[in-house]
Amino acid sequence: MEDASKTNQELVKEILLLKQRIKELEQLETERKLAEGEQERLILQLKEALSQVKVLSGLLRICSSCKRIRNDEGVWEQMEQYIRDRSEVDFSHTYCPECAEKVRSQLHQKE
Repeated sequence: MEDASKTNQELVKEILLLKQRIKELEQLETERKLAEGEQERLILQLKEALSQVKVLSGLLRICSSCKRIRNDEGVWEQMEQYIRDRSEVDFSHTYCPECAEKVRSQLHQKE
């Protein structure tokens, strides 16, 4: 009878250990699914970012004086238009500090 009692106690312990292990495995599975979801979200973000990337590459033939660019058809285009047509870039013009000073000086000379 004593042997049967020990066996039952051992079985109860084993059952409790198995239940605990099942809970651990369920927790790991939940974490794995969350990690997979996060990975899928990051992949979608990366694909979205890559779809928005446009790259200009190669050699641009640009005029040293007026900065126009010769396109593949041999036509000279304003640099801004050339880049705007081939990318997602738009331009906003302003003066750098040195050029702003030159313009001010020229305006004062005309007065």
